[in-house]
Amino acid sequence: MLDLKKRILYDLGKGAKRIDPALGKHKLYAFLKERRMIRADNSPYIEYEQKGYLVCVIKIQPWNGQPYPVTLITEEGLEFIRQLWEESKVEISKFPIS
Repeated sequence: MLDLKKRILYDLGKGAKRIDPALGKHKLYAFLKERRMIRADNSPYIEYEQKGYLVCVIKIQPWNGQPYPVTLITEEGLEFIRQLWEESKVEISKFPIS
């Protein structure tokens, strides 16, 4: 079990800006879904939780009391995702727009 009190965690919006200032929250969500790191409900796949890259916390919606998952990124996760992001930019640049 991760001790969340001893870890620095970022929501996906702040994490996106730390990965690349031009990257926004919505693009990061799409990127992580494409890479099968998070599910459609934005909760992380267990593999990435076990590696310590992503953490899922459950929050409660104040207006109806329904729980929903919130994915947070660890420092290790930022480095891992930053590397994937940089590699994907290289892949994209291999195909110039004509």
